[in-house]
Amino acid sequence: MLNRIKANRHIFLKQQVRRFFQSSYQHQDIVQELYLRALRSCKPYTVKPTDSEGQVKLWELPNPPKIPEMNLDVDARLDAYEKDNVTEASAAADTANPLDTLFEEEKKDMQH
Repeated sequence: MLNRIKANRHIFLKQQVRRFFQSSYQHQDIVQELYLRALRSCKPYTVKPTDSEGQVKLWELPNPPKIPEMNLDVDARLDAYEKDNVTEASAAADTANPLDTLFEEEKKDMQH
């Protein structure tokens, strides 16, 4: 029995020494601890089907596009084009080129 008490005492002292020499500083991630604490304190919000009423506009199908009106009387318009008299502008030979008025010619001196 005495041996048993000594063995228990030896184990007890070994645990005490281990506790005494254990470093008091433990490397902890402060940001992670704050995040986990915030997650634990967060309570999930239950979403109800009526929550979106008044906040969201009801979806409606867009109006279908209107078909553009096409003048399908192509034959009549083509005939009118062919019957139309072609007028040609007569170019007068004496009219000056409009670009000539933009630039002035330098006068040549007759002297040496």
